[in-house]
Amino acid sequence: PADAADADRRLRLDYGLEVPANQLSRLLDLIAWEGSE
Repeated sequence: PADAADADRRLRLDYGLEVPANQLSRLLDLIAWEGSE
């Protein structure tokens, strides 16, 4: 989906991150997992 790719691009720009999308996904999964404890 183009929207998801665009949101991913915006997220990386917002945080000044230049990381592969799969790495970003892992990071977000980790944050979500830590937040659920």
